[in-house]
Amino acid sequence: MVELFETDGDIVTLFHPALVWLDVTTHAPAPQPGWRYEDGALSPPEALPLPAMRAAALGTLPAWELAERAAGIDHASRHWLTTPEALQDIRDALLAGLVPGGVWIDAAREVVPMTLAELQGLWAACVTRARRSTSAG
Repeated sequence: MVELFETDGDIVTLFHPALVWLDVTTHAPAPQPGWRYEDGALSPPEALPLPAMRAAALGTLPAWELAERAAGIDHASRHWLTTPEALQDIRDALLAGLVPGGVWIDAAREVVPMTLAELQGLWAACVTRARRSTSAG
């Protein structure tokens, strides 16, 4: 693991002697936190495959957001967020009469091609579910 530390003092005397310190002021490219130093060489971390990066990112989400994702709606073979913010985004797009970029983001944060008619269908499914929840409660 690489940590970047800057000091005017003798860095070797500031920390435990077992720590290895390397002057990287002239190293190109400049190492960043997360780089490794092995066998006398610095190297960047290996790039994770996209599914692993997505899983790692989702693992950092707060519990409330994970709960909101779980409480979404299944529609058109996808799981969609139904947070107040997500529903407002749908309303805004419908009011504008367009789907920005022709895509929408599902609860797994995957980019999904979406037409205005498909977004209207998603909205209808959200509203139908909300009405059922309200009348059942």
